[in-house]
Amino acid sequence: MTEPYKFTSGSCSSKMRPSDRAETCQIPADILKEMSTKDLIETIINYPFFLSGLLSSSIYPGIQRGFVHLTRQFNGLQELLKRGDAGTELIKRYRSTDLVCFADNPSAGVENDYIFKFYYLEILLAQDKIMAGLNEAQKAELKKEILRKYGIKQTMKECYGGGLDREVMDLLEKAFQDTLKTAETNNTDSNSK
Repeated sequence: MTEPYKFTSGSCSSKMRPSDRAETCQIPADILKEMSTKDLIETIINYPFFLSGLLSSSIYPGIQRGFVHLTRQFNGLQELLKRGDAGTELIKRYRSTDLVCFADNPSAGVENDYIFKFYYLEILLAQDKIMAGLNEAQKAELKKEILRKYGIKQTMKECYGGGLDREVMDLLEKAFQDTLKTAETNNTDSNSK
């Protein structure tokens, strides 16, 4: 397949019960098998129930628990976590994604969609199976890019602040087994000398 899979509103509706979504809102197996990892990533970040799956906090508190639950329900995530090139392709996608703030734009739906998709990339990158597939040079490159983007986010707090940003950063810190914010602060201190 040469393009991301598009979920149609007829087959995958927000009016469906969550249990029905798990059966209906899947990538057909024949398409999934042939899909490139790059297109699979685009399909996943455009999955219409990514956010609601993550935030099903009344049953699964916390983004990581929501992600685990969503992975059980969505074959696209299951497939991505099996692919050896998932980390490499996610890094490429993450590096090519600019942080944009639409604070002056009255079209909040566009802003929220863009911001959430950015967070989805970070959540995917924080997964143990993704990190395990990266070599040390890729991890160093990713860490540098996360810190660069974190610095930019600090200048756009009206768009990238709050609890979701902190929870995603906590996931990334756990994935790197250190405190990225502290590393970023130390890097800033050494640059100012």
